[in-house]
Amino acid sequence: MKMTAFLPTAVGALAIALSASLPAQAFTFSFGSSSQSSNPQTTGASALLTFDFSEVVGNSNAIKVDLKIENTTGDSIFGAGATSSKLTGIALDLLPGLTASSFVGDQYLDTFLTNVNFTPFSNSADNFSIGIADNNNFEAGNANAALPQGATSQISFVVAGFTPGKTAAELEADFLAAYSNSKDGIDIAARFQQVNAGEGSDKLLGGTPGEDEVTVPEPATVLGLSLIGGVFATRRRKLCQA
Repeated sequence: MKMTAFLPTAVGALAIALSASLPAQAFTFSFGSSSQSSNPQTTGASALLTFDFSEVVGNSNAIKVDLKIENTTGDSIFGAGATSSKLTGIALDLLPGLTASSFVGDQYLDTFLTNVNFTPFSNSADNFSIGIADNNNFEAGNANAALPQGATSQISFVVAGFTPGKTAAELEADFLAAYSNSKDGIDIAARFQQVNAGEGSDKLLGGTPGEDEVTVPEPATVLGLSLIGGVFATRRRKLCQA
């Protein structure tokens, strides 16, 4: 299996100065007791994701996605009762026809992956569109620098390829509907290591999407997005069994 990593570098970078961004449209997605685990029993590792979609002023062909990732392990005890873990990354599908670029990571999750093979929930012919991770091999390897329980990671990327004229609110609704439907092949998954219960590591597929959040204002100016090109086609997946 092969995963291609894209790290923010000065080579090929594009600084995008945005005079303003329209209000964001947001929803949450939680990994936890309702998720499908790669283990016979879930460890109790959990996470909460908040997706914010905002229109890029001056570019009607792009919508920015700000993604807050919280490692919530220990907030609610379930499964084997884990209270600590490291979240090494998430794998997710884009909607059909969409592309992703301009990734900005942080100290915990700084690696952008494409065509992600995330066993047992995908295979080499049927991978996830993209991954946000702490390193190239977030399924294994050293997790010391990954997102610990109680911490939050803030990342962003820009999507394109949608129908001209689509708003951030409409695209947000499309993603929420797709992630709410476990049978449509548009999936999302998370990887945890250094878990202090059960198997000691866990992969979770799917979870609980939340209702639309109240719209919140975006910062007036956004500078320095590192352009990372690439077209990431999505596909429909038959869920693999662990």
